[in-house]
Amino acid sequence: MSEPSAALAAPAPEPVDNFDDAVARARLRKSANQANLSQIRKRRGGIKQFKKDIAVEPLASEQERALFEKLWARVPAEKFQDENYTIREALRDYGEDLVDEFRTAGLIMKDGDPVDRFARRVDEYHGKIASLFTDPDEVGPVDTYFSIPSKSNFDRALMDEIGPYRDYSIMLRHPETGEIIGGVDFVVYAHKEGVPTVHTNFIFTDPKFSGIGLMDQLLKIQDEAVLKFLEEKRPEALEQHGGFLRFGEVDEPHLMDPYYYAQNMASLTDPLDRLAAVGAHGYAPLRFNYTQPALDEGGEPVTSMRYHASFRNVVKKKGGFTLGAEQTPKGVMVSVLIKHFNALFKQNIVPVEGDTSVDQMMSQLKPLAEENKYIPTISAENRKDYVKTWRQRIGTIIKRMKGRELTENRTIGEIWHNRGKLGLGWMHLHRPRGPV
Repeated sequence: MSEPSAALAAPAPEPVDNFDDAVARARLRKSANQANLSQIRKRRGGIKQFKKDIAVEPLASEQERALFEKLWARVPAEKFQDENYTIREALRDYGEDLVDEFRTAGLIMKDGDPVDRFARRVDEYHGKIASLFTDPDEVGPVDTYFSIPSKSNFDRALMDEIGPYRDYSIMLRHPETGEIIGGVDFVVYAHKEGVPTVHTNFIFTDPKFSGIGLMDQLLKIQDEAVLKFLEEKRPEALEQHGGFLRFGEVDEPHLMDPYYYAQNMASLTDPLDRLAAVGAHGYAPLRFNYTQPALDEGGEPVTSMRYHASFRNVVKKKGGFTLGAEQTPKGVMVSVLIKHFNALFKQNIVPVEGDTSVDQMMSQLKPLAEENKYIPTISAENRKDYVKTWRQRIGTIIKRMKGRELTENRTIGEIWHNRGKLGLGWMHLHRPRGPV
């Protein structure tokens, strides 16, 4: 069993110099996108058939996952918790009789192969993400993507504490070339009681394939995997609650700094368009101050995001369940949010030692839970008004900052409200009805 390498990693996007640079790069990518979509339309069946032909591939296949689970079930807890204890060592100590199965599954290198099949897939997936994400710090090390499906998903001590969970990475491959053109990364928590919850880490699509509905396809793939897992682990929860809650972090445009905003623009992932896209799937921001904790030494907590919630209904049918409608909840019970965060910040978004942002969030939520309160979501009307207003404002900022070096020490909102002092003029636009 080989360890992953960064051999297949593509270079991260080049940093932008200013908004002019971002706009120019976005135009180039848009041109490439249009040319690519034109070719797809010429295929037999056009875009509709192309989407049907796309191959869906998990980072770890069901066969691989089953073998990893079988192996780690034999390993004592103290050795499992040792971060340096490898699959190779586990096979040597507890799985000699599994070696042939691992070899047949391609999980052990053949003579002359630099890496095994699974490690090669991890390298490719990580490399694709690194080539598309606007902030390299968001990507994380390749070792993490290797460890989650091959070891971390089988932490029995953590399951005893938070209930059954599974972390997924699923990719879409071009039907002819096999290249990765999109993917979704998420974790589902069945919990021991209460409504099941899902946290979507990220969804990505190659900009060449923007505009054909891959995000819709990926969210459906996510929810189908979640439903299958919950039918296996806690079907009674699906019947009792009628579905599951979905959560995700989404950048709030006015809280972003200009540099990060411009990087998103250059990658054809306009933050305002992203808000509208997730809103179409029932996601709405919760009315509380969310902070993503620092994840690495020297890192800083991220305060430019809001935590969004959506509910996926399920319909009971003979022999199981099927996916129902996506729905915006009016709010989420604080006790549910605390349970979800308790799992999330222990299993998925694990704060670096010394970071107190999670403790601060929990200290705000716990008194509300005792009063049996809920956190409301921001209405669709307010969010629509917010997007309209900030699209005007950001458009004006981009024009007035033409050629100026971008800064990371002020947010878009701070620049707007201090535009006179910054020499950007005094522009009057109506205030949004939603939070700013």
